Amino acid sequence: MVATVAHTGSAQPAASRDSALEAVAVRVEGFAGCPSSEEFWRRLQHRAPGIRLTRAGEPGRIFVVRFEQAENGDATGRLRILDVEGSALEREVSGATCVEVAEALALVAAVAAGPDSSDTRSEGGAAQQRAAGSPRPSTAEPLAVPVHDARSPTWNLVVRGQASIRTQILPVSLYGAGAGFEVARDGSSLWQPALGAMVEATLTGAASTDHIVPNTEMTAQLTVVRLFASPLRLRAGAVELRPYASVDIGRLALEGRGSGLTRDAQNRMFWIAVALLAEADVRLGAGWVVGASVGAEVHPLLYQFKYTDRDVYQVGDVGLIAGLSLSYRFE
Repeated sequence: MVATVAHTGSAQPAASRDSALEAVAVRVEGFAGCPSSEEFWRRLQHRAPGIRLTRAGEPGRIFVVRFEQAENGDATGRLRILDVEGSALEREVSGATCVEVAEALALVAAVAAGPDSSDTRSEGGAAQQRAAGSPRPSTAEPLAVPVHDARSPTWNLVVRGQASIRTQILPVSLYGAGAGFEVARDGSSLWQPALGAMVEATLTGAASTDHIVPNTEMTAQLTVVRLFASPLRLRAGAVELRPYASVDIGRLALEGRGSGLTRDAQNRMFWIAVALLAEADVRLGAGWVVGASVGAEVHPLLYQFKYTDRDVYQVGDVGLIAGLSLSYRFE
């Protein structure tokens, strides 16, 4: 979507005036209390009125702002300006509050975006001084203009490590860990697909099966390759929500032992499972993300471990799957 700004005193058609403005995209990441993408755009457009937001799929300069909070409570902001040609300009500002830092970064961004703006001519020197680390309190008033965060969609690579828990494979839960990658689309619309793969293995779990055959126990270990995809993403500040569908393909190793068996027995079986999950991620800053997921896993094949011709253990049809993850997002 495009920012809507009222113009007066000109008979030039609106579409022509709009096309004469430079198209830019704005993305802001930060902690609680920091300006959003919309609020930062208001500050930037107020100082550089010769710009507008990009439309969907339209190229333009990208202003990426990341706010981080220091241990002493101060705020640090990093501004990265990406040109259409691929060149980048970076600036960093520190201050007492996130609002002060945002004000200084907006002035720095305005110098780069609109050097002919009256505000940037009069305050350009102050902006450069704040970029060196001496911000001053915000004095700009927000404009009463409906503005939307309409940045151009981009694709990002995410590297992820995950710990997981699964049920209904053994009579006890199986715990595992894995690592993999994800390619995700980052944009302003709800449609932000993602897909990826992960290799995961569980610890060997052991469970008593005396209820099947006295004096016996069973162990299991699962190794899988997980393929997963998500069609959309919801985001509120640093929190993101995604639904995922996944397919696991691998090997399930089951072993029975104990004095109740005439001999120990082992099964190595092809494993396949499908799952639907909901995942919540929290951005920590500097590309790091922590997440938690939970869902239902369906086991479409009938897996049985035979103790005797009459006594068997059967893997459950549906189990719970949950996980905790730590990811790094390359942007």
